[in-house]
Amino acid sequence: MKRRTISISAAVVVVLSLGAMAATGKLGGKKKDGPKAVAVARGSLVDKALAVGTIEPRVEVSVKSILAGVVRKRFAAVGDFVKRGQPLLEISPNPTPLEMVELRRNVELREIELKNLERELARQQELR
Repeated sequence: MKRRTISISAAVVVVLSLGAMAATGKLGGKKKDGPKAVAVARGSLVDKALAVGTIEPRVEVSVKSILAGVVRKRFAAVGDFVKRGQPLLEISPNPTPLEMVELRRNVELREIELKNLERELARQQELR
């Protein structure tokens, strides 16, 4: 009798297991759907992203001229890659106000020297 009870219990467990597997879809010939195909269409793709933060450069380079002046010609545009030592701009020197005063003073001194030398020359010619 014990054997019969064990056999019936085992049969009930097997039948219940098969029923549960059939109900969940694990038993039978159902195939899972693979990757779905999508039709290809040509068009523009617009993706937008929003980020909040700060952009920090890896290297910061200071570019400045030795001379003050006005730019005459540009050899490189914004965003161009340049090599070390490559000229970027041609600058027409623009003297500072102090340099202008000094230059004018030098011109006046040279004019005075010229007048003195002309007088000296005229005097030398009279003596001959």
